[in-house]
Amino acid sequence: MTQVEIPKIKVQPESSLLANLFAKVGEPVDPLKISVINVYANKWRVNVWKSSNNNFLPSAGFIEASYFVEVGPEDEIRSVR
Repeated sequence: MTQVEIPKIKVQPESSLLANLFAKVGEPVDPLKISVINVYANKWRVNVWKSSNNNFLPSAGFIEASYFVEVGPEDEIRSVR
């Protein structure tokens, strides 16, 4: 069996990832919350939640924008989908 070495990719802290992402796509207006999930290696899922303005469930919301972000070895954003 042949072993393949996978190059190590420096993973950004979430705050740096968000700063770079929002510099590219624009800052969200009044988000309820922003979730950042490492899918695998250098690929991240970022969901921007907005309030549903439901008086009975104030924490209820919906995903207004969702981004699939690929980060390069120098912490640059390679692609956003």
